[in-house]
Order: sequence, then structure tokens, then C-alpha cells
Amino acid sequence: PDGTFLLRFSDSEIGGITIAWKFDSPDRNL
Repeated sequence: PDGTFLLRFSDSEIGGITIAWKFDSPDRNL
């Protein structure tokens, strides 16, 4: 997921962090 996080982060800081966070911690559902 590291590569995905970097890719998403480059596309959209907020969006990337949110998506990465959801995939990394779906339990949080932030």
C-alpha cells in the first residue's frame, strides 16, 4: 500500500490521505 499512498498523495493531498487512511485503517472510517 506504500506505492498507492504515494501515488494518491501526489494526485490529491487531502483525498490521497483520506483514501490511504481508509485502506490502511477501515475500522476508523474517518
